[in-house]
Amino acid sequence: LLGWRRQTLEALSASDLNYAPLLPDELFSLAEQAQGLKEWTLGFMEVVDEVADDTLRERWSQTLKEAIDDLEGLGQMETDIDDSTENENDLFALTEHARMAAMLLYTEQHPGKPQVEQTDAPVH
Repeated sequence: LLGWRRQTLEALSASDLNYAPLLPDELFSLAEQAQGLKEWTLGFMEVVDEVADDTLRERWSQTLKEAIDDLEGLGQMETDIDDSTENENDLFALTEHARMAAMLLYTEQHPGKPQVEQTDAPVH
């Protein structure tokens, strides 16, 4: 678990913004992938609710507040979906939204990380 935690923190703070939630991949049905996203979202929101008091939430940007509200809705989504291209595209969009919400929360709580643009110091 500690190794996974370290990898997650490294991905969240990486300059290439490559964080990805640990979810079932395309080897699983869309219903299983949706269930995985729902469970990940519920777990994520459980931690957010535990550590983010009202004072902290007041400092969040409006964008982050909306993203967290969206995640609360994702935690209630229907997961009994058919395997179709439309559902696959929708699930991809929801997964990407959840990923971006997690990264936004991290970056707002850790100003200056990730370093999207790194400039090298001039050499004299």
